[in-house]
Amino acid sequence: MALSIASPANLPLSVSGYSRDGDHVSTNRVTVTIPNLFVSFLANQPKLNPNYEVVRGESVSWIQRMCDLDEQMTRKISKTDFSFFMAIVAPSADVTSLRTLCDWGNWVFPYDDMFDNENLKNEPKKAMDTMRSLLSIMHANENEATIDQAGRMSIIKVHDTIWARLKRKSPFGRRRPTEPELDSFAYIFLGVQRRFAETMTSYALGALQHVNDGFDGRVVSPEEMLSTRRQSAGVTPLFALIEYANKLTIPDYIFEHESIKQIEAISTDIVVLQNDVLSYYKEESEGVPYNVLVACRLAGQSAQEAFDTVGALLEKRYQDLDHALAGLPRWGEPIDTDIQRYIQGIQNIAVANVHWSFRSARYFGKMSEAVRQTRKLSVLAAPELSRHYLSTDNRDKILALLGICEDGAELVPEEIGYQYPAEIIAANITKALIQKTGYLDFILINSKYEVTQSEGTLPTWTPDWVSPKIPSYIYLQAKRPRKAQRVLSSAELPIGSGILRVQGAIIGKY
Repeated sequence: MALSIASPANLPLSVSGYSRDGDHVSTNRVTVTIPNLFVSFLANQPKLNPNYEVVRGESVSWIQRMCDLDEQMTRKISKTDFSFFMAIVAPSADVTSLRTLCDWGNWVFPYDDMFDNENLKNEPKKAMDTMRSLLSIMHANENEATIDQAGRMSIIKVHDTIWARLKRKSPFGRRRPTEPELDSFAYIFLGVQRRFAETMTSYALGALQHVNDGFDGRVVSPEEMLSTRRQSAGVTPLFALIEYANKLTIPDYIFEHESIKQIEAISTDIVVLQNDVLSYYKEESEGVPYNVLVACRLAGQSAQEAFDTVGALLEKRYQDLDHALAGLPRWGEPIDTDIQRYIQGIQNIAVANVHWSFRSARYFGKMSEAVRQTRKLSVLAAPELSRHYLSTDNRDKILALLGICEDGAELVPEEIGYQYPAEIIAANITKALIQKTGYLDFILINSKYEVTQSEGTLPTWTPDWVSPKIPSYIYLQAKRPRKAQRVLSSAELPIGSGILRVQGAIIGKY
């Protein structure tokens, strides 16, 4: 299904329309209605694996020891509680199998975050080296023993143990099976290993594509974003883990059938689109652009239009899945029974995703229940993420504010236009913000966020507003005593001058 979107527009960061909440400067926000995610097969109450509570604690303690995590990170993983997700995905798995799934889930979030919003997001070469290290053991064949363990990151060693558990399911290890063994139970588990390795490779390629797109400043279409998200979301490795956890004996040729491929593809889209709706609020605040909703907004859609677009895509996928299931052929027993268990497991991923997302504090924090009940969510009126992308003229990123911010004319006066260079426009925005709020905090932004100014002639007190290092939520002096007051009587900046003259007084002690 093609996405219906407005004409592309390179929308800028909205730095106006903020409200002062203590020391928090927030931008204009709008309330949107998110799609109803508890529809179709997702409306049913999920079944939970009875081993969940036991395995949950063991898994968190294990990854803490393996990675030597500090108390804060351990608490974060425990609070995220991906074991609950896996307990819905595989409600009938035994303790050992469920533990493997939970360990993979508790591994994937901190690992994936390195590429989304931590040190690897701006380091394409380092990101690629990290992914190669992760995949090397799964593609090592007989040379696995030659991999340098001393140089492997601890979080990659965690995944190595998960891979080892998948391998142990096959008594043949890495050797090629003989002809009589090709249809055997053991060889099927070699297929599980292969499918897991292939889907993990696909995940790696998707995550690296995001890193490269972000580093290059590419604005991708909603269609292209969805295509990459099918890989980077990490949904398809779960399909092989479903086989593993349920000890399914489905021959390889079944997975090559068009009906199975179609069910897998549609189900992947459902989970990806669900996830982009559910994670948008969190990722918006963190500046993570790898989301179909972000792509829709950067293509010119309003916030509500973007959520409606994704909602329509989800509705279409539900219909497509119903048709695909109705056309599923029969192969005879015991294959048909295992196929039904496999498909149920795939659907369980989507069910787990919505129930876990609202139960966990990862996406909505304390607002989870309110968002679930009302389907209302407050988001930025203008897509902040657009400033991370390329523009031939930095003035475009600033002056375009006039078109989308209700107070844009206050921040970028009419007399300040394209006849002036970007540094003069940026300086006048800073002056306007100081005048409007009465605070001088804005002059600290560059030093706080270690910004290297893109415009060499910017005054040192002027934030480089086009820098991606400056977040959408700015905390300047978090410990400012409430009793302190300020009186700013004036702020003057003659056009062409780099000297800001302010007059005022501070009443109270900071």
